[in-house]
Amino acid sequence: MKKLYIKIYATISLFFILGTVFWFLFGIINDAKQGAVDAKNTFSYFAKYTIKLAEKEKFGSASYNKILERLADEIGIKAFIISNFEKQVLISWSSDKNQKNEYIEFDANNNPSVKDSDFFAKTFSANIQFPSLDGGGRVFVITGSVSSLSPSAVFIRSRSAFFIILTIVILTLLIILFHSLPGSGEKIYAEVSEQKETIDDSP
Repeated sequence: MKKLYIKIYATISLFFILGTVFWFLFGIINDAKQGAVDAKNTFSYFAKYTIKLAEKEKFGSASYNKILERLADEIGIKAFIISNFEKQVLISWSSDKNQKNEYIEFDANNNPSVKDSDFFAKTFSANIQFPSLDGGGRVFVITGSVSSLSPSAVFIRSRSAFFIILTIVILTLLIILFHSLPGSGEKIYAEVSEQKETIDDSP
């Protein structure tokens, strides 16, 4: 009977573990899909801000670039490049602090371009036009890589999955320990038949 219970427990535990893994994977995929929409909105906001900022700060100045870089870092933009239609780079920035070219790559002429750094990053491009004289009255192209999945979302799901699996592992170890204790094995009963008493009436 105990072997039957162990098999049932093992089956249920396996389903729990597989269900947890699938929950984690599908959750990450769904979060990434929703994150792609949010990433597009983030990039659109950033592109509009570059135009609005040019009304207060001179385009391409040190203060203009510093404000853009700080905003990009705050809203989750990994890298961005502003260039003209002649592909001349005017402003470029990357959140890669180690300068390993994780988000920006260079061609043979040493011209930078934004690249897709990983599966959870989306690259967008848009035309921006500066109405003020600071922008030279020209249309520029802004390209940026935006994270579509925040590290906190991955951490929360991975933490939940870890604790579920850890609970199953600990419970399994306790069951194994319990069955390994002396006297915890399955009891075997012998079949005992009642012996009839014979009465001798002889004198």
